[in-house]
Amino acid sequence: MEEAFQLDSRGYCVRSLQNALGIPVDGRFGPRTYEAVAKVEREIGRQPHGRADLDVFAYLGLPWPTEFDRALALVAELEGTSYGDCNASDVDGAGLTMGIAGFTTHHGEVQAIIETFLRQAPEAWAWVPRPLQRDLKKLLEADASVDEWERIFLDTKRRPVPAVRAVLAAWGEHPFMQELQRSWVYERFWQPAVRVAKNLDLDTPAGRALMFDVWVQNGGWRKEHAQRYVTQVREGDTARARLQAAALAVAAEAKSPWRADVLSRKLMFARGAGMVHGVFYSLAAQAVIPS
Repeated sequence: MEEAFQLDSRGYCVRSLQNALGIPVDGRFGPRTYEAVAKVEREIGRQPHGRADLDVFAYLGLPWPTEFDRALALVAELEGTSYGDCNASDVDGAGLTMGIAGFTTHHGEVQAIIETFLRQAPEAWAWVPRPLQRDLKKLLEADASVDEWERIFLDTKRRPVPAVRAVLAAWGEHPFMQELQRSWVYERFWQPAVRVAKNLDLDTPAGRALMFDVWVQNGGWRKEHAQRYVTQVREGDTARARLQAAALAVAAEAKSPWRADVLSRKLMFARGAGMVHGVFYSLAAQAVIPS
């Protein structure tokens, strides 16, 4: 079988599909999307199974999403963010978290993205209220610290101020902001994740997607992860056993308040399906692996 989006898949690839099908766009592959895809399948002369594969995308004039895009669509759903979203509050000490892969002020990602965006798309200044424009320009001119950025972006309860939320939402609709975020994710998260998956003998779509989620959620594959991993794998282990060993290694090193969440996410990748945040996800339904 080939990769195909199907019932229970979610994310921006599904939204593109729904838009091309001319049906309401919500990013959820449910009964309405199933029926619309089945109709296309009949039109191209095959039995309808509600599977949106490369042929269905081509018939609709859509490029088939790359492996990177299919993995990113899933990880972004797990993160619960899109290009213009940001966190409701600073629950994990990372400051302001925004964008398709949860970029943070704590790691300097938000600052670098905003600086590049405003330099390359100066028209976006028009969407910034004047008081915030003044503060932003001071931050950019002064090479400001994380604390200085967060004093402007967060209120006293560590919540993004309304003006910042509105500006980020507007910027998230800009094509260059979307391109910038995707290129950042590809270079800084996807490429190193692919290299590590190969080094760990996890060089499969599921293994690459798992490592990608490690980069996005956990800041990358660290020495501590590697040390735990090598104590759990054995010569002759199946691919699934190695994936599960990697998942357990990452979860074991997570901070205790987030360990259960990290474990459920990583085991979903290792097992091919599972519940995360009360939602069922499947790598096959997400077109990450063949079904």
